[in-house]
Amino acid sequence: MRADLGVSRAAFGALTTVPLLLMGLCAPLAAPLAARLGTRRVVALALAAVGAAGLARAAAPGYAGVLAATVPVGVALGVANTLPALVVKERVARTRTTRGTAAYTTGIQVGAALASALAVPLATVCGGWRGALGLLAIVPALGVAAWLALVAERPLAPPSTTDAGVRGGTPASAPLAPLRRRLVGLYASLTATYFGTVAWLADALADRGWSHAAAGWALGLLGCASIASVIALGACAHRFGSPRAWVTAGAGAMGVALLGVAALPALGWAWALLFGVGNGLAFASAFALALDATPHARQAGGLVSAMLFGGFLLAAAVPPALGLLRDATGTHAVGLLVLVGCCATAIALAGRCAQLAPVVASANV
Repeated sequence: MRADLGVSRAAFGALTTVPLLLMGLCAPLAAPLAARLGTRRVVALALAAVGAAGLARAAAPGYAGVLAATVPVGVALGVANTLPALVVKERVARTRTTRGTAAYTTGIQVGAALASALAVPLATVCGGWRGALGLLAIVPALGVAAWLALVAERPLAPPSTTDAGVRGGTPASAPLAPLRRRLVGLYASLTATYFGTVAWLADALADRGWSHAAAGWALGLLGCASIASVIALGACAHRFGSPRAWVTAGAGAMGVALLGVAALPALGWAWALLFGVGNGLAFASAFALALDATPHARQAGGLVSAMLFGGFLLAAAVPPALGLLRDATGTHAVGLLVLVGCCATAIALAGRCAQLAPVVASANV
């Protein structure tokens, strides 16, 4: 694709960075739109916009056109990524929020894995990258049809129950603000760890004697393990454990795996498997932490929006920053230790979020 468009690697990288930044910047739009139009309608509109923008990108002439069409893709994804948490909050019992977040996180993991696996074969069959992107852009249209067919319409909640934490007409923002900051820090730590690892794990293993093919397969194993762990979490999270415990276990597993890659790269398969398991557990449970903190759907949506806003903005900067560390030190070890520090931060913040959640909940009953 880069050769066909005739651009540098730095310019081509913008096609990944721009949507990632927009996904963070536009996440706060989701909760107000859902409050105005209803989550069912906004999910359908967001999916339709993703598909339409994806088709436009596949057909856009030249690099400038492809980059311009990438902008609405990022905007629509920013809204779409936030909405499943609101749907869970509105339609799933409080005791099963982790199961609900695990369900849609599984969808994200499976979708990402399938897109990565199918992109090159589709390009081969369809005569190039434009055909592959065009076919993949049809998938959201199928999602719109399935969503509208399977999810029933619900009347919009009255303003008193959807406002951002209203108690006697006064926003209960005092306990919410510190919780929001900690949730943003938690999700930013997890996304920094994930995107940094996905960007550089294969290269780190190759630096330590692995073949590029084997290192790539290790990254694929990480993705498969993430999918399996999220499915397992959805099946058992409502029976035992808590969102805080699952986040702690997941972030701990990710940190141990990164230390393992730095110290014993020969066991890279095991570390990739362990990291993938931890990644699946931590991400789904982090969303459940936010949803369980308040009885108000719109307030919960605001917390999730803030998490995505901070998380994606940081994630966009982490891979190049780790690359600079690699060039400066001649090894990936320093960058891996930075990511271990992110895991430790996530564990600490999960504990603080769990401590503040009862205060927020009691202030907003």
